[in-house]
Amino acid sequence: MSFHQNGNPSGDHLALFSSLKILKPPKQRHTMSYRKFIDIKTTYFIQDVNTTKIVQNPEGSVENIVNLYNTVHISFIDMHAPSKSKNIIFRPNTEWYTDEFRVAKRDFRKAERRMRKSNFTVHRQKFRGTCLKASKILLKCKKDQNIHHRT
Repeated sequence: MSFHQNGNPSGDHLALFSSLKILKPPKQRHTMSYRKFIDIKTTYFIQDVNTTKIVQNPEGSVENIVNLYNTVHISFIDMHAPSKSKNIIFRPNTEWYTDEFRVAKRDFRKAERRMRKSNFTVHRQKFRGTCLKASKILLKCKKDQNIHHRT
């Protein structure tokens, strides 16, 4: 390493040290409830509904019958498709993630799955082409948003 007459190192390779106190925004967690209705065996569900005597011979006011009907059917739904919950984290939207990039990424993944499944040269070439296209669109989107991306 060479030095100038004033004792400072010459050249453009200087080490810079800094300390920044930047806090990341806290993760927003939410609990989501869902049911897997697709897992319901319709024949068993219909059989349970048909064997319910309360719904077949309703008595009382219309409001009571509706409440009873709802209670019974919700219990069947709970039995056949129990409610499940999971915690999800909401992430902030990225401005550069455009619809154009989303479509390119979807096409890239589709071509990748086809290439891996068939292992044909044609599919490998198409995969490389969609990969290149998605990369170019990503760089363009980030450049349009003035975001520097290291490759």
